[in-house]
Amino acid sequence: MMADVVDKLRRDHANVGIVLRLLAQGLDRIEAGESADYDLLHDVMRYITGYSDLHHHPAEDVLYEALARASPEAAAELAAIVTEHEKLIEKGRSLLETIIAIEEEAMVRRDDFLRVGRDYVHTLGRHMGIEESRLFPLADESLSQDDLADVTERLERLPDPLFGPALDEEFRQLWKWIEAHSNT
Repeated sequence: MMADVVDKLRRDHANVGIVLRLLAQGLDRIEAGESADYDLLHDVMRYITGYSDLHHHPAEDVLYEALARASPEAAAELAAIVTEHEKLIEKGRSLLETIIAIEEEAMVRRDDFLRVGRDYVHTLGRHMGIEESRLFPLADESLSQDDLADVTERLERLPDPLFGPALDEEFRQLWKWIEAHSNT
């Protein structure tokens, strides 16, 4: 059971990493003066803000609450990560709103967009790295089966709409793009 919760979070990170690389590649194209597929960037951010921000981060928050009880010495680091979840949600929504504005032909400075986009990619990547290298291993070591049973009971079981057992229709184009470019 313990492995199920933490392993699911690790799989989520791997999946978010895939779409985060798509976002970074889109930013690279814009910076190089090439045209970008804003529909793709829109879908990437819709996925991150719709699944990761609304389901993955809250699941981590429940896990970290149990971990803070089991490993009080890590409480400050865990609190900082939970606070960063809130900041990532704000940054993600802002980036999605900016992409929508660009799609609607609003005037957005390229440098501003690139700065916001790069900051988001960097912050989320660093954030996941801390969780992968420090917090998930600590959970593996510190949480009992009873702790994990409690965490599992509290988690809402919502499937990933892009990488889960059934592809949500709203992400079909994003999935096709991932499949077509998975070897690049």
